[in-house]
Amino acid sequence: MMCTVHNDWYVGSTTDLRARWRNHKSDAKLRKATKCGVADHVTRFPHPDDPQLDFLTIVAVEAVREKRNLIVRENYWMCNLGTIFKGMNSRKDLNSVISS
Repeated sequence: MMCTVHNDWYVGSTTDLRARWRNHKSDAKLRKATKCGVADHVTRFPHPDDPQLDFLTIVAVEAVREKRNLIVRENYWMCNLGTIFKGMNSRKDLNSVISS
C-alpha cells in the first residue's frame, strides 16, 4: 500500500484483501495508531479529509499460494522495499524479520 500524499509504503500479507483493507480503514478512522502502521501514519501526518482514504493505494506485488509462506514473503518485500526502515512498517526487533 502506498500513501500518495507522502510517498510512504506499507507491506502486509493476507488471505482476504477486502477484510484487511476494511480493518486498515477502520483502524485509521478510529485513530488506533498503536495497532497498525497505516493508522499510525494517517494519525501522525496531515492528509486530505477523505473518509474513504483514497490517498492510500493498494498495490498487489505477489500472490502467495501457500498460507504458511505469507510471513516469509511479507518480510522479503519489507526488506527489499525498505519499508522497515522508511515507511509505514516497523519492527521492534529487526533480527526477527531477518531470521524469518
